[in-house]
Amino acid sequence: MKQRKSEIQLAIPESFITKAMASLDFIAQTSKTSIIVSFDETCDISYGQNPPLDSSIKFIFFNPKYYDPEQSFELLKDKWLPKGEGISRFDVIGAIFRLLFLLDEKKIKGVAFKKGFTSFLTNTLPKERQKFVEIPLCDLYVDNFFGKADSSSNGKKKLRVCLTHDVDGPEISTRWEILKSLTKFVLRKEKKFIWSAFKGFHCMLTGERGPFWQFKSWLEKEKLLGGKSAFFFFPGKEVYQKHINDPPYQINHHKKWEVLHEINENGGEVCFHPGIHYKKSGVSFQNAKEKFNALGIDVQGVRHHYWELNWNNPFETFEFQVQSGFHYDLSIAWKDTPGFRMSTCRPFKSWMPKRPDLNHVVIPTAIMDGHLLEYAAMNRDAQINKIKEIAAVVAKRKGVLVLDWHERVFKETPMYPNYGSLYFTALSLLCDEYNVEFLLPGEIYRQTISDYKIHRLLYKINLA
Repeated sequence: MKQRKSEIQLAIPESFITKAMASLDFIAQTSKTSIIVSFDETCDISYGQNPPLDSSIKFIFFNPKYYDPEQSFELLKDKWLPKGEGISRFDVIGAIFRLLFLLDEKKIKGVAFKKGFTSFLTNTLPKERQKFVEIPLCDLYVDNFFGKADSSSNGKKKLRVCLTHDVDGPEISTRWEILKSLTKFVLRKEKKFIWSAFKGFHCMLTGERGPFWQFKSWLEKEKLLGGKSAFFFFPGKEVYQKHINDPPYQINHHKKWEVLHEINENGGEVCFHPGIHYKKSGVSFQNAKEKFNALGIDVQGVRHHYWELNWNNPFETFEFQVQSGFHYDLSIAWKDTPGFRMSTCRPFKSWMPKRPDLNHVVIPTAIMDGHLLEYAAMNRDAQINKIKEIAAVVAKRKGVLVLDWHERVFKETPMYPNYGSLYFTALSLLCDEYNVEFLLPGEIYRQTISDYKIHRLLYKINLA
């Protein structure tokens, strides 16, 4: 395929250039077009406040308000606009930057971030931002950037799907799981917790792994649909500062943890599930990498427990990851609802201007089991329809549908009723409707980096 190129002039103040380049880098790689940045006036596109004299050059209006986290915005006809300004003031490059770097989330004030938590519910977002938590506006803007329309296709549409499982508590018999269940039963008086405590105690006495230890079951049933999946493991409390909400287990040389090798051998993928406090420390990632290496497991993917990135600056956390040998992250998601937190469903190479040599890919997650079965009051039909709605958006935008179902919900239990059945029912329906391509996170990473070598931001800047 012929390489597409486009040259853009940046006629903007110097203080905004790096930010604009971050946006253009995303546009280049996700539109499959190499964008050459220049200060020359003879370009295909001009980005500034004054239209070029040559009317054949495409002009994109530069609006500095897009780069101000304190500025209020509103949605008008799919345009993310500074409040009170008309569509003529729309800055598509600024809008993509604003959404990718979560500037509107920085307006959230007064949210009680306690005991290390920084995640929040979507109902605390500015009301205008709440309108499109399920719409990947960045992808829409990219698709329209060069004036290309959505392409139609005959037959089944293609849908890329990535199946993942967070491993938060695989053994029901740990003392912590039993104590937690008893405590919740006393506080909430719900029968499922007393079931969990008694089942855990039974497994403790008998030595059974219990209903939550289901790694092979996931892989075997997914294979029947042509699928494969990744499992995200917490390394253990001795790796870094422990949080009370971190998973209650630690991987070690016990023979039961041979399951990590078995996952790899059976076509799955082992990834890293950092604890609550890990997000702001490079040491935490280094220690975790060493722990996995000591077990002979080469782990490169990450998803943070409770989605606990450093949300004030997630790209700082990404840099800690890649410097420690982790190369892709699947933590970009809303805490409580399906959708697209950075307003994209497309994997992309992280923007690290000080270290462009570092290969790190963001793989956004669209739907978690808890989005549909815990936070939302939905019946089965509504849950299925929501999955299908999100899948249709991802297929249209040629992104990747990343699903996150916790490992311990495979079997039908009083603790997690209908979790596993919803997952496999939805997957079967998607396979019927689409030409589904199942991808592991590592495959998405390699494909994204390979594409980036061809379609990316290039530089032709003359400062003289």
